[in-house]
Amino acid sequence: AVVGDVNPDIVLTGINEKVDMGKERVASKFELRVGGSAAIFASVISKLGAKVKFFGAVGDDIFGRFCRDELRRFGVDVSGLSIKDGIKTGITASLSYRSDRALITYLGSIARISEEDIPKEEIKRYNHLHCSSYFLLNSLRGSFEEIFEDVGSAVSISLDPGYDPYERWQDILKILKNIDIFIPNEKEAVAISGCKDIRKSFEKFKIVNFST
Repeated sequence: AVVGDVNPDIVLTGINEKVDMGKERVASKFELRVGGSAAIFASVISKLGAKVKFFGAVGDDIFGRFCRDELRRFGVDVSGLSIKDGIKTGITASLSYRSDRALITYLGSIARISEEDIPKEEIKRYNHLHCSSYFLLNSLRGSFEEIFEDVGSAVSISLDPGYDPYERWQDILKILKNIDIFIPNEKEAVAISGCKDIRKSFEKFKIVNFST
């Protein structure tokens, strides 16, 4: 079972120069693909042969239909994907350069996933629960502790926190006690822990075995 963000990614690559305000640049390549950390995870493990059901939200619009169709194409069960009336599907624009990228996300339906969209009794029937983009799930974030405590006795749990666009990094430490696999990147781990050293960060998370 996968819980979290799903949205179209508009990816621009081969940008001839850094983009500055008030100026126009040219990209040599463009892709429209299903995005959101949770949706990408669900798609990849489905391709690897896992039986996957996705729980999230989209709007009743062309982008929402695109996301559902793409997840189905990868073999993901989308019957747990809620359609939020009157809410636009979230979307991310990615400006990708050789060494790094910049992401701009309109949250829309991503921020409207709620506890009502997450059937805990059904999730308990799966082997594993993966959640992504903790800091984008504004309507669900406060329910994670209760959800993880409820389902944790029945399934293993992994969490990819993602980046906090507000850079507050709040409240996530209290839910780590229920997590089996915690997978922040280095910047996220340091910011969440408040420690400058990555190894000290994982000591604070009470994680003994880790790799970088």
